[in-house]
Amino acid sequence: VVSTQSTGSEVAPILNTVTTRRTPPTFHRTNKLTKGYQAIIDAYGVASYQEINPAIFTIITFPFLFGIMFGDIGHGFVMFLAGLYLVLKENYFNKRLKSYEEIFLMMYHGRYIIMMNGIFAVYAGFLYNDIFSLSLNIFGMSWKPTNFTHYQNASGEINKNAMFGMDPYPKGYEYSGNPYLFGIDPFWNLAENKLTFINSYKMKLAVILGLTQMTFG
Repeated sequence: VVSTQSTGSEVAPILNTVTTRRTPPTFHRTNKLTKGYQAIIDAYGVASYQEINPAIFTIITFPFLFGIMFGDIGHGFVMFLAGLYLVLKENYFNKRLKSYEEIFLMMYHGRYIIMMNGIFAVYAGFLYNDIFSLSLNIFGMSWKPTNFTHYQNASGEINKNAMFGMDPYPKGYEYSGNPYLFGIDPFWNLAENKLTFINSYKMKLAVILGLTQMTFG
């Protein structure tokens, strides 16, 4: 119609309505941040017409679950710096994309995913109180051994191989009565069953959150 009016044509346009039962195609508008997450979702399946796009929720749930499984302040910060470097150097790399190998291109196109995974890994690292497999005592331990009489020899020296059993009662004696402010108490770093407890804690938390996400989906 617009073309007819602009050209001054006297022939009216002919418009026919064609009915069909075919499902309309799906189009998702993306940007630099959401493009990588949309590619992950499309690899499993493209949402049908008028369905909710799962990539919207994946922007948060994917890096969060990654952080739960890869929770370490040090490693997460290194990953965040790697992703941040690729993001800040976008203009430099965009001019040379044809000269890079496929493996680097995969990392570059997922630069925002890498950066966000690093951020959530740092968060989970504080939650696990873990930095390069070491613990941080930021808020002060809630446990403090006080009674060593059962672990001393005749000369008053403490047996280095002695096992200390911590009793939470009465409060204020060996246990302050207040939990560690954020994350796991660094006192667990001294426990003999540290790895057994921490790994079990991480695995159970990842399974619970993973099932929650699948149920939501």
